[in-house]
Amino acid sequence: MKKYLFLSLLISVIIIAISSCKQTKKEQVSDALVSHIDSTFKAGDDFFLFANGRWFRQNPIPASEQSNGIWQLIQDTINAQVRHVCESSAAIKDAIKESNKQKIGDFFYSGMDSITLNKKGISDLKGDFDMIEAIKDINGIIKTASYIHTIAGSPLFGFAVGQDDKISNKNAIFIYQG
Repeated sequence: MKKYLFLSLLISVIIIAISSCKQTKKEQVSDALVSHIDSTFKAGDDFFLFANGRWFRQNPIPASEQSNGIWQLIQDTINAQVRHVCESSAAIKDAIKESNKQKIGDFFYSGMDSITLNKKGISDLKGDFDMIEAIKDINGIIKTASYIHTIAGSPLFGFAVGQDDKISNKNAIFIYQG
């Protein structure tokens, strides 16, 4: 019993000692969303400008762009990083054969070599156009449509499942022209 009394007393003293210690001030961390609020607008009149007005004043839409926003900045950053990976991979002249750097560099360069692409024109598609021209019956349509699906096209129609336009808590089937 004395053992438990002593233990209880010890725990009480520790708790009192800890709680009486002088607490240091916590660093003030600014909330990025709150820092964008423009209180010159009433939230009930124009919530968008109330919530984002200061950010848009500090970050006007560049003349070369049609919009601006935090998501645009994120997308631009990601695009710049991807482009850097592609360009630096394409610049490697002695990349290990079949390495990811070699594959990325070759793929990027194949789309950026506009001189060769312009010389070739649509010649790479000649076989596909010939197949389409050769369609004479329903079997030809089926064969050609099947082939086009294998190369990631939607020759006749597209099919998808997504959020219903009118009942947002349900999914709907969407069929659209290929």
